[in-house]
Amino acid sequence: MNRISLKLSDRSGQGLSEYIILVMLIAVCSIAASRMVGSTIKTKLDTINQKLQEIHIP
Repeated sequence: MNRISLKLSDRSGQGLSEYIILVMLIAVCSIAASRMVGSTIKTKLDTINQKLQEIHIP
């Protein structure tokens, strides 16, 4: 009976599980942020490209 209660109260894997969840959350948030920023940067670079193509150098 003592062994069973020790195994049920063992929480050594809980810290690792929380760490993995935290790392996954950070990864998902960073991917989402980079996609949003990436699309904004692409839009601005496209605008710059269009402006440069409109310039006629004699």
